[in-house]
Amino acid sequence: MHKQPVFSGPFGKLTTTGRKQSGQHAKPRKHAEHRKQRSAPLKNGLNYNAVRARKKKRKKYKAKFTPIRNIKAPTGPVNIPAPYASRKLLKGEYCELYFFTNAGLAEAESFNPSVDDEALTLLKTDSGQHLWVPASATRDKASVIKDEDLTWEQFGEAALRMVEAMRNHDWPEESVQMHIDFWTALESHPWRRSPREHYKRALLLYQSQQRQRWHRSNLGSYRWSLAELNEELLNTAKDEILDNERTKQLENLRKNRSSSSPLPKREPA
Repeated sequence: MHKQPVFSGPFGKLTTTGRKQSGQHAKPRKHAEHRKQRSAPLKNGLNYNAVRARKKKRKKYKAKFTPIRNIKAPTGPVNIPAPYASRKLLKGEYCELYFFTNAGLAEAESFNPSVDDEALTLLKTDSGQHLWVPASATRDKASVIKDEDLTWEQFGEAALRMVEAMRNHDWPEESVQMHIDFWTALESHPWRRSPREHYKRALLLYQSQQRQRWHRSNLGSYRWSLAELNEELLNTAKDEILDNERTKQLENLRKNRSSSSPLPKREPA
């Protein structure tokens, strides 16, 4: 019987008919080795799946597995934010700076840790929808000061603490450094030391607007950086501050006029 000539190629030995001479249906060796590695017991008696489940459990219940140092309880303030803020940072979502101010941390100290994480409460969203959310993750928005309404002293208190909290919640260092550069640029901007109050407030409004916008952005493969300030958007924030001030002045003027105007005389019946 005549043998077909065999040629070596990049995909194995082929005959002139284009078929592999042997091992045509053999599975890739690396896949077999990977399966063997997953099923093989490790030195401590646990296999791959058990180790993976253990790591997942430690990550989910981080508070339970936090290492303990042989030191006394601190007498000074401790940076322990409210559970609501921790959940936001854990998910990488927008979180108000207020939770990391002195006032916000003081409120967190009064939090009741016995609140059941599994308990649900009905919450109305900004869009008007009603959603069931964990009770411990809810927050009365009326008691939270918006970023644009913070004082610069409160802003300084919160920024440093939020950077620390980001790292504690495993944020990518690239994102953490971007926030550091962003807040540093705001602090060093010429408007920060302006004698005109609306310039300083415009920086805080810009910070609030652009950080929320950055968190809402979902471009798939990338996000823009907040590190470099956009002067055009800064001017827009300044104009918004001035417009709001003019509106308030007009409202106060109308109220003063209505209160100072004499009451109309009643005509005799």
